[in-house]
Amino acid sequence: MIECEVAFCKEYSYFQKPSKQKIRTPWEIMLYCSRVSINKYLEILNQKRGRCHYSLLYDNLEFLIRQESSQNNILLKSREIQLQKKSRNIPFIDENMLLKHVDYAKKRVASFLQTPLIDELAKAHTIWYQVDNLNSYWDNGKQIFSAPNLVIESNNNIRLITFQLQNSSSKINHSRVSYGHLIWALENEYLPDEPALYRTEIYSWSGSGWDTYEQHLDKTEVMSFKSLTSKDIEKMGNLISEYKKSGYSNLKGPESKLTCKRCRNLDFCNYSLLD
Repeated sequence: MIECEVAFCKEYSYFQKPSKQKIRTPWEIMLYCSRVSINKYLEILNQKRGRCHYSLLYDNLEFLIRQESSQNNILLKSREIQLQKKSRNIPFIDENMLLKHVDYAKKRVASFLQTPLIDELAKAHTIWYQVDNLNSYWDNGKQIFSAPNLVIESNNNIRLITFQLQNSSSKINHSRVSYGHLIWALENEYLPDEPALYRTEIYSWSGSGWDTYEQHLDKTEVMSFKSLTSKDIEKMGNLISEYKKSGYSNLKGPESKLTCKRCRNLDFCNYSLLD
């Protein structure tokens, strides 16, 4: 929404029923499969409640990337038949590219499984829960998704933990993620409603390992962020309404070519800075 209102409306203003499957870049597929693999390991670890050896982890990771890449190539071929030319920014995933991204994914996953967090979760006495990212709460009729990946109870405190496979060095971004997690927790009927009991931890991939960002949050900061979120949601609704009323004419286009290069809608956009 901030980088390009046109792209935002193309992505979310469905005049027609949206497809369940979307064309993705090889990098997006790699990140998605890495996250699925880590979540699967955590699920097994949670069941066994002890350090586990998931022997098929990396084989399954490669299989998943192959499966997703094959489906992506089929969708991309269909798009190029429709366009009668090649996609401008999304390549077919050949064997060499696939193996390269498999290596990227394995490096991320292997490194994550070596973090002290995994050793902590493997201890039988550690009380922790895996959370579905689609777990949401309602605020003034709006469904908000801001759940963490894990919740750990320790020493009468609650730790809200998430992992980001695409590094973000922005402290502002980390803070907003933390605020979102805390609001989710305070709205959850099974968790305490006292902000002082919580601590957020973000594990963020740095390119060679995982950095950790920790934050304690107070109620004033949380309420300020909640107000900002409500304004953003209102703006989203206004943009969609404007698009359905007048099309793209009054919407702000991209300011950076990088925004266009990574946009999945580039092949069908007349507002690209790359034209």
